[in-house]
Amino acid sequence: MTKKSIQLFTALTAGAAFAASAASGQIVLASLDDVYQENFNSWLGTADSIPTGWNLSAAGTIEFRGTGTGTGTAGGFWAFGSTGSWALGELRSNATGDLTMAVAFENGTGETITSVGFSWNYEQWRYANASGLSVAGLGALSSADFSGVGITASTTGTNGTVTVTPTSISFSAIEIEPGEVFGISWTTVNAAGSNSALAINDFTAVIPEPSTYAAIFGALFLGLVLYRRRKK
Repeated sequence: MTKKSIQLFTALTAGAAFAASAASGQIVLASLDDVYQENFNSWLGTADSIPTGWNLSAAGTIEFRGTGTGTGTAGGFWAFGSTGSWALGELRSNATGDLTMAVAFENGTGETITSVGFSWNYEQWRYANASGLSVAGLGALSSADFSGVGITASTTGTNGTVTVTPTSISFSAIEIEPGEVFGISWTTVNAAGSNSALAINDFTAVIPEPSTYAAIFGALFLGLVLYRRRKK
C-alpha cells in the first residue's frame, strides 16, 4: 500500500475501529461527466487482487478465502461466482468480527462536484440467517443519508445459487471541492446463528454535470439491470 493510499484511507475512516485492513490505491475522477465502473472480474478473493480504490477490513482477523459459490462456511472475504465472473463477497464469522468493504474517490476534476450517483447489485450466495450490510458515506459524503440502500439477507434459498438485488442512490446540491475525498462503505450486520453470504457486483459511480445527470445515470442503471437479467 502506498503512503498516499494509506493517508486517503485514514482520512476516510477516522475513528473507525478496524483490527486489520488491506487496500489497493485510490480512484481519481478526472472530469465532470466521468463514469467509473467495476465488475470485480479480476478479484480472486486474495489480498493482491483487490481492485484499485477498494479497501477491505475486519474488526477481528482478516481472512481472504479465494473463490467460491457460497457453499463454504469459512469466514472472510470471498470472490463469489464462476470463472471470469466474480463478485466482491463477504461471510462474517466470530473470528473475523464485522467486515467492511469500502471504495474511495478523489475529486480530480479541478471543479466542485455538485451531484453524484451510485448503483450496484447486491448478490446473495449463502442463505442462513437475516444478517445484512449497512451502508455509509465516507469523507465528503460522511453526512449523506445512505440508510435506505442497505440489505437484509433472505433466510431461504439454495446455497450456491445467486439472488440479485439492483440498488441505486443519488445526491444533488452537494459540494465536493477539488482534492476532497469521498466514498462508500458496506459493513456487515450480525444476526444470531451462522451468517448468510452477501456480495457487491457491477458497481458504477457517476459524477455528471447537473444538466446531464438524470439521463446518464438512468441509462447506466437500466443497462446494468438488463445485463444481469441476461446472465441469469
